[in-house]
Amino acid sequence: MNPIPVELENSDGTTTVVHQFGETTEASSVFVVFPAMGVYASYYQPLAIELAQAGHLAITADLRGNGHSSIRPSKKVDFSYADVLQQEYTTVLNHVSESFPEKKVFLFGHSLGGQLSCLFAARNSRKIDGLVLSATCSVYYKGWDGLAAYRILAGTQFANLVARSVGYFPGKKVGFGGTEAKSLIGDWSRQSRTGNYILKNDSFDYEKALSEVEIPVLALSYQGDSLSPVGAVEHLLDKLSYAQKEHIHLEKNDPRNDGYNHFNWAKKPKNVVGIVNNWLERID
Repeated sequence: MNPIPVELENSDGTTTVVHQFGETTEASSVFVVFPAMGVYASYYQPLAIELAQAGHLAITADLRGNGHSSIRPSKKVDFSYADVLQQEYTTVLNHVSESFPEKKVFLFGHSLGGQLSCLFAARNSRKIDGLVLSATCSVYYKGWDGLAAYRILAGTQFANLVARSVGYFPGKKVGFGGTEAKSLIGDWSRQSRTGNYILKNDSFDYEKALSEVEIPVLALSYQGDSLSPVGAVEHLLDKLSYAQKEHIHLEKNDPRNDGYNHFNWAKKPKNVVGIVNNWLERID
């Protein structure tokens, strides 16, 4: 299946390229896939193909600073969660709503892409019809048990210290994520420390708005995923107190769990897409 690339320009003049999978005339739903931290959108091509073969349109989109984004984090190039939401998320969703006005739109987020999708929904719930969150959790350290909680806290705060010292986060050298912007890592580490989404250069009350989101939400977590344990997933879902939520945790002995961990579910997504299709039938 050959995807259709579309170049988009953000309001600040930066650009990105999204890729469309599936037949426009036949699909009733559009899934916009946003990646994990440091992961390029191309990684999700198997997921997009599986969604398209199931009768949906799938749009893969890079987060700012990765993949087809025209900028890269550096000492001179910085951005935060708010920038990603106001630029890439807004641009991509405007493109989707203008191109497919009669179709239902779902955000399909992985890890950081899922967190940002929740924040976008908090401020723009009328633009989307639902959220699918795979291996997505709040990074609040108390969502982990025992010593793992303090390892998460130490790791996130160390990343912030490195980013502030260097001027950006050299994830490939450190061994976690990609090259990330200083302020994005600052937002990430603050949420890990406090449990709250308080974004740099953004006075919007995301915590209050998250509690008022009412759209359907499907969260998928996997026993083999130490980066998104059940407690941390539930901490994020608890913020969506009025949403129509469903959390499916796949134990290792669950036949739908194809040896999944934090990342590989996107490379063998047949069972995941099957769960999503069943969920769609329940919320229609």
